[in-house]
This record gives sequence, structure tokens and C-alpha cells, in this order.
Amino acid sequence: MTRDERILSCLPLVEKLATRFVPQSDSLHDDLVSAGTIGMIGAVDSFDENGGTRLTTWCWYRIRGEMLDLLEKEDRLQTNVSELILNPIDDNTPDPLSVAHATAIFDELMADFSETQRKLVWQVLACGEPIPSAARRVGLAPYDGHRLVRFIRQSIEQKIL
Repeated sequence: MTRDERILSCLPLVEKLATRFVPQSDSLHDDLVSAGTIGMIGAVDSFDENGGTRLTTWCWYRIRGEMLDLLEKEDRLQTNVSELILNPIDDNTPDPLSVAHATAIFDELMADFSETQRKLVWQVLACGEPIPSAARRVGLAPYDGHRLVRFIRQSIEQKIL
């Protein structure tokens, strides 16, 4: 099997893994496919047919690793919810929220969350843990962790504006 044939045979695996992390409708899906494809090509290039491992198994770990790296990188690039609470939304916002007001908004949101959701938020905001690993730590899928943090951020923005 040639290199190109190997790459083409593993492309469905990339799509399948990306869809496990986020639905196809999510804007992050295409980025995950791109990162996974890069990982898959690296795995195909380093694959040894005589190593006793199937090509798909060999690629799965590299694809998944690249996708997890991207998800953790995205967490660092997104606006941290605590920064959003304490800082103005943009230059047109007259004054930053007071810490007391920000805390009241946050506490109001947290009151409706389950214990698992509160633990996730604590791990992400207070401990600085990336969302995917914090979600797994409390028994949630990484995608559910991302959705929860996005929901909190959107809720805070709505209350501020």
C-alpha cells in the first residue's frame, strides 16, 4: 500500500474522531479535522508495517492527540470567564463591573448548576485547568465542558449588556 493510499484509507477515522469531540455543525469541527489530518499524516509517515500494530490503531493515537492539543490550545485562546467578569466588554463599555456585582452575577448562574457542573467551573476558573481535562476529571465529555463554559460566558455577557 502506498503512502497516499494509507492516507486516504485513514481519512474517515479523522472525521469520526472529530465528530466525537464536537458535532459537525460546531465551528471547531473543521479545525479538529485539520489538526487530526496533520496527526494522521505524521502517523502514516512513521508507521512500520512490521511493528505488529494495525495502521488505524497507530493513527488513532496521533489523530486524537493532535485534536486534544487543539482543544487545550483553544481554551487558552478563548477569553477566560473570570477576565470577562472583571474587565469591560469593549472600549465602549463605560466602567468595569465591580467585583461585588460580578460575583453576584456569577453566584446567580452557579446556583442553577449541578454539583458536577460546579466542580467543572471550579477546576477551570479557580485552578486554571484546561476544559477538556477538567471535564474528564468530573465525568463529562470535553464537548459538554466547552458548552458549559460557553453558556456561562454568554449568560454573563447578556447580564452585563
